Order: sequence, then structure tokens, then C-alpha cells
Amino acid sequence: MRRLILYFTISLSLFSCSDKQSYIDPFEGTDNYIYSFILHIGKNEYRANISGGEIRVSVPAGTPLEGAKAYIELAEKAVIFPDPADINDWSAPQIFTVTSYSGRSDSYNYSVTFTEIFHNGDIVLNSQDEIDNFVHTGIANIDGDLIIGNDLTKDSIDNLKGLTNLKNITGRIEIKRTFSGKNLSGLENIEQTGSLIIGTKENIFESTLEEIHLPSLKTVNKDISVYAENLENVILPNLETVSGRLQLHSINPFELELENIHKCGTELYIYGGAKTIDNERTLIFGMLEYCNDISIPRVTDAVAFPILEEAGIINISAYTIDFPELVKAGSITTANSDPYCPLLARIDGSLSHANTTLELPCLEYIGGDIKNAVCPLLKFVGGNAENLDAPLLETIEGTWKVDIDALSIHNSINYAGGLEFTAAASVTTTLDISLLTLGDKGVLMRLSQDNDNTSLLKIIGPEYLPGQLSIQSSTNYEADKLEFAIEGFKDVGSFYFTGVPCIVDFIEVIHGECLIPQSQRVIMEKLVSVGTFTMWSGSELSLPNLINVDKQAVFYGVSNSLPMLRQVGDGSLSGTTDCLFINIHEVAEEMALPSLKTVNGNFIITYYSYRSITCKTISAPLLETVSGSLTIGVSANNNNQTVTGLDFTNLAAANRIEIMGFRQLYDFESFASVIPVMSNSKWRISGCGYNPTYQNMLDGKYTEL
Repeated sequence: MRRLILYFTISLSLFSCSDKQSYIDPFEGTDNYIYSFILHIGKNEYRANISGGEIRVSVPAGTPLEGAKAYIELAEKAVIFPDPADINDWSAPQIFTVTSYSGRSDSYNYSVTFTEIFHNGDIVLNSQDEIDNFVHTGIANIDGDLIIGNDLTKDSIDNLKGLTNLKNITGRIEIKRTFSGKNLSGLENIEQTGSLIIGTKENIFESTLEEIHLPSLKTVNKDISVYAENLENVILPNLETVSGRLQLHSINPFELELENIHKCGTELYIYGGAKTIDNERTLIFGMLEYCNDISIPRVTDAVAFPILEEAGIINISAYTIDFPELVKAGSITTANSDPYCPLLARIDGSLSHANTTLELPCLEYIGGDIKNAVCPLLKFVGGNAENLDAPLLETIEGTWKVDIDALSIHNSINYAGGLEFTAAASVTTTLDISLLTLGDKGVLMRLSQDNDNTSLLKIIGPEYLPGQLSIQSSTNYEADKLEFAIEGFKDVGSFYFTGVPCIVDFIEVIHGECLIPQSQRVIMEKLVSVGTFTMWSGSELSLPNLINVDKQAVFYGVSNSLPMLRQVGDGSLSGTTDCLFINIHEVAEEMALPSLKTVNGNFIITYYSYRSITCKTISAPLLETVSGSLTIGVSANNNNQTVTGLDFTNLAAANRIEIMGFRQLYDFESFASVIPVMSNSKWRISGCGYNPTYQNMLDGKYTEL
């Protein structure tokens, strides 16, 4: 069978001869087949599949068919109608009639289908020419990243129209700084992507980008992160899922449409965006069913999550905040308004809101801080609690900050990590918290008194307090003692006192630090043992029953106020740190430690060189061991004229002894017992009336009269 190839038009060549009537053509010409159909588009050829009267051509999605040309192979001497050369739009269906030489006709239905081309790997488009030519690749799906522009060159990309074929990108779409377009027109067919990245939190996108309109986008498998300063519109009408972060940030307010989002995985962060409804900027996430963290820090008029039941961290600045279905949250921080959460039952973290009283009728558990709330079902607070109306509350892990009147009526609470309250002078009742188990956060009492000493509050505490007992009192400093009567608190973790002079007649053991600030006068009648004791300059203190200081003691202004002290230090301090430090300014004629036997560290007795002191004798007659240095005096250049005697008769061991600046001191016989176990370099006497050398002491020359 012979064939004739037609290019665009069909030319029928008829034989001519000088004698037509005498010529008989034996060719019958009954075939009307189309043997091949090839569509030429630019440099590319697309061969049709011809079967059963159908001509089907497949071309890549987005391929422009204007200007295409058809190359058709017909049966010999067959003709085709309409003439393919007359067809301009090859995207539309066509019906071709092919007539054989003998006059037999058959019809062929032409159609084109667009196939999606997959590209495996990243694609980087750095220039406008590369964007424009991308359409000819037919690529609709990228298994990798699409990077548009860069941060280094000056080449500008002003539009993305060459990307209209794209539908799915498994990696990220990242638009870099050389993009200068006002919108993302060209990406309107994107249905799914891994991420969309425009700018960063640290480096906001400074460009002309005003609008992000992605009408086909439904799914983002990771993040949308847009930090662009000039945004005016973000329109994502069909976006349903963002598995990671959805971050939209602009310096200026912008119109935002996110009506169909159902899920936002890691974080929903909106800064500046809202939709204007009746002259109010409003964000309504009507379809959002799940979101981990929600952050809307820029002030807007209203924010609503009508069906959201669970969220993580919530941080919103708005004048109206609605969570009508919210049951559980990680934490809630709101400004300008209290959130409406009628069903909220659990907050794993803290609640911070406006200073008004928040109604939370279903809240049963909060893991962090809460204040200014009415919670009729609340039983557990994991952080601090302040100003709560919670009649069923049982446990507060943090500090309970409460008005003293409210404290007396909360009988349901059996544990608080700490307690902080204020008692005014007008209170004349007994406050019994002895049955309340307290943790290591301690107790802070702010006690305000009348100058006329007429009011009295009795506070009864537990015997044991693992944390700090802190008393802050304010009144007339002429008062002889604290007006408030305190019982309990025999064994405490630490103790801090400031305010009115006080007789502390209830504490027996302090495991940690006891701190008496400057200019206080405190008598601690029953204290037997303390971890660390510090009394600042100007304080007056009496510790008549103190026996042991575990680690360190620092005393200013001590005379005979330590009659029972036997031991100081456990040897844990460094070699340069004082274990027992005593300053003896403005005291009685004798500074005596009559019961002291052991100092496990450095022992210093000194005085203010610029003050006159009345002390004549410094004595520790039972002291046997100083594991560090024993230093008495200020310096050799000081002119102390009052101290005439030292009594350390039983001292048998000391690492070093240094005595300085006592001009009337001539007798060192009380150190005779320790000299044999020392060396010349460990004995130093200077600035005294008599300055015996180590050899003088060995030779028994203890005195000089």
C-alpha cells in the first residue's frame, strides 16, 4: 500500500497526459486512514495515539498550544477536512473527516490531554529569564525545593508568571531578596508544598511584596513563614492544613483571610493581620480544630476560635478573646482583655490576664501561676496562687499569696509550697496555719503595727518549715519587741528578719542561713543550731542558747551574747574564707566566748579602727582547735589602747596565729600550749606593746612588763 505524507495542507496531484481519455488508472483508492499525527510545538514533537477513530495527543501541563503545527500522514490520495493548516487553537477538540480517493469518508475525533511532569531534585531560578522560560519545561511537580532569587546578586525578578504549571512541591518554596514583585501571581495553581518561606524573624523581607494570594493552596506539610514589611493582603481561602508553623508578620496591618484552616501544628503566629468587619479588625478561625501554640501579640479588636478544644501556649493581645469550646491549654497569656473560656478545665502552664477577676467555672487543674480568678471547681495549682476564689482548692505547689482574711477561710487547702500574707495593724485575731503542710518556698509575713502597741495578732505555725521564714515588720522603732505573738516554727530552713526590734522566742533550729540586716535588734532566745549566721553592721543580737553553727558565722557588735557557742564550721569553706568572723565595736568591757571549743576554718576577731571601743579582754578560754588561721586585730598600724588581755589558755592546735595593733597588750602566755605544734612562719605578732617572736615564745618569754 502506498502512502502520501501531507504537511499542513493536502495537495492532490493528478496525473496529466496529452491523451486523458485514452489513459485508464488502475488505482482504486479505497483507504481513508490516518497513519500518524505529530504535533510540533517549538522544538518539541508530540506523537498522537490513533485508535478507533480517536486522535489523542498528550502534552505537558501548561504547554501553550498557540502556533503549534500538525504533521499528518494519510492514506494515498486521501484528503482531510478541515485543513490542519487552518487550525490555530490545538487545545480545543476537533473532528476531522478523511475521504479516500474512491470517495469513502470516516471521522476522527482529535483531543489533547495535559500531563504533569515530575522533576526530582531542587530547582533554583535566579533571574527573570529563568522564570519566564520555566513554563516551557512543563514541570508541574517538584520533588525537592524551589528557590526563587538569591540574597547576593542585583538581578531583579519582578513576576512569577512563568510558574503557572506548578501544582505540588515536596520541599520548600523560598523567595529571596532579589524578588521585587508586588504579588505571587504565577503560583496560583500551587495545591501543596512542604514550606513557604519569605524573609525571617531576624531579617524581615524588605521588598515591594504587597499581596500573597494562593487560591489553590490546601496543604502545607511543614511551615508557612512570611516576614514582609509591606504586606497589605494575605489571602489563603482554601488552606486547610499547616503541619508546622504558620507565621505571618508585617510591620503594617494587613488584611488576612484564613477561613478554612482546620489544623495548624506547631504554631499559629499572626502579627499585624486581621480582617476588617464593620470597622473592626477581627480574626475568626471558624474551622480550626487543632493548634499547638497560638501567638497574636499585636493588638487587634477581636479574636475568636469557635470550635477549638485544645491548644498549647496561647498569647493574644486583643480587646475580645473567645474560646467557647476550649477544654485544655498549655498556658494562657492575654493583654487588654480576659479570655472567654467557659469550658476550660485544665491549664498545664500558667494563666496571665488583665487585672479584672476572671470567671473560670470549669477549671479544675492549673500547672503554673494563677491570680485574680473565680474557680469554683479548682483543686490543684502547680505554681503561685494569688487572689483566688476557689473553695475546693486543696494543693498549691508554689507560693500562696493571700489576704489574711481570705487565708482564715480557706480550710480546704492542705498543702502550699510557700505562703505570703500581709497582716494589718487592725487585725486582732488568731491565725492558725499549724495544720497546713508547707513546702520549701517558705513563709513571708508582712506585719504592720500601730505605734501605740494596742493591737495583737497571734500567728500559730507548723513546728517544721523546710523553707525560709521571713518576717518584714514596720512600726515605731522605739518598741521593745514585736507586737505580734508567733508560735510554732521551731525548726525552719532559713530565717530573715527586718523591721521592728524583735524577741524571737520560738525558733530552735535553722538549717540554712539566718540573716539579720543592718540596724536591727533581735533576741533569739531558744536558737540552738544554725547553718550560717550573718548579722550586719549596726545590729544588736543576743543568742543565749546557740551551741552550734554548721558552716559559717559573721557577727557585728557582739559582746557576751554567745555564752553557749561551742563549735563553728564543718571544714567545707575554702582556705581564704572566714569561718567565724566577729567585729567587737561598741560593746562591753569583755568580748567573751566562754564555751567555744572548735572552729573548723579561719577565725577572725576584729574591730572598726576608726571607732573607740571599750573592750579590755578578748577571751575564748575553752577553745582547743582552730583548723585555719586565728587572726586578732585590724592591722599593725592601728592604735588600739583598750585591749590589755587575751585568754586562749586551752588552744592546742592552730594553722596560723596573727595578732596586731594592740598597743597595751604585753602578755601572750595564754598561747603557750599551741606554740610547740607551730612553726616560725605561722606565728606573727605586730603593732602590740610587746611583739614576741616565735623563738621568744619557745624560750618562755611570754610577757614583757
